[in-house]
Amino acid sequence: MPFGSPAGQPANEAEALTKAKECDALRESLRKIADDFVAAPTEGAGVVDRRNLCGRYYTLAAAADAACGLRRASSDLPRLAWTDAFTGHEQPPTSSWGYELACALFNLAASLADLANGKPHKDAFKLYQQAAFTLDKLAEVSQQEGPWHGCEDLSGDTVSILSGLMLAQAQKALYLKIREENSAQPEMLEKLAAECASMFEEVSEQIRRTNKRPFRSFSSEWLAVIEANRLLLGGLAQQHAAKTHRINADAVFERVNEYGHQLARLAEGRRLTGAALETCRTHAPPIVHDHFGRLHASVEKEYAEAYREHLPDGPYWEYEPPPIDSLPPCKRIPAGGNAGRAKPVPPEELE
Repeated sequence: MPFGSPAGQPANEAEALTKAKECDALRESLRKIADDFVAAPTEGAGVVDRRNLCGRYYTLAAAADAACGLRRASSDLPRLAWTDAFTGHEQPPTSSWGYELACALFNLAASLADLANGKPHKDAFKLYQQAAFTLDKLAEVSQQEGPWHGCEDLSGDTVSILSGLMLAQAQKALYLKIREENSAQPEMLEKLAAECASMFEEVSEQIRRTNKRPFRSFSSEWLAVIEANRLLLGGLAQQHAAKTHRINADAVFERVNEYGHQLARLAEGRRLTGAALETCRTHAPPIVHDHFGRLHASVEKEYAEAYREHLPDGPYWEYEPPPIDSLPPCKRIPAGGNAGRAKPVPPEELE
């Protein structure tokens, strides 16, 4: 049986037969893609395959829906056995074609995020932004078709939080790229890091507002790493702000008191990055812990140098570091500014 009747009345029986054959071919193509997706490995080169298959599945499904009135033929769906990403519970087949499209988008976003892991920062920045766009597209489909009861992966809360997390990860990749290139002034790095810390904080706040629903099935390690990133980036923003104080103090005699500000910022940066490292020690794999450790060590080194300069026999002993609360918060990217801020970008599958 074909995917339902064409959108318009066929001019004759031959046209109707041709349309039916086209729809049958689309149906079989979808089933083949679905089988290949299920068989594709979830690691290594299989992640690329899964991305391509999800993109093809979504594109072909949308075309089939438009050409064959597929929504009016729900009994002829491929009926994949989708499984919750976070609980492992298998979802029963549904008669909603929109659900099939949403699941394909969810898996496309997951594949993009998986591909970003371990990539150079420039590539990761792009892939995380594409994952965020895909999740936003999923939210549109869910609003039109859903919600699908019992499927927490596709709930509005889950999709919104995951999209925010993808943008936070993209922002971190951008910051690390520019930091490692050593191509920006400390004030710009301060803004990038502070913006990133704020984005991770917003993700944590969204989870708190939902009482960890639907994230109650997430491991404590997963949630802790989000908080660790907030601490890390907040500490690195203080590190860059400290460098700006040092530049000011060296350049302008009237601002020599900023030597004390420098030490106060570095002490706070050391505290925050140290807390992030301690969180990772028990809640993250070694590769993440090592990454956090290198960044914390850079703050430790600068703090130790500034501290020695403030000892009684040091050149800046008279400039006392003020309480950190008395200093302005780290600067962020101005509201409404797009330069230096991650944003959703469509992957080629959705352009």
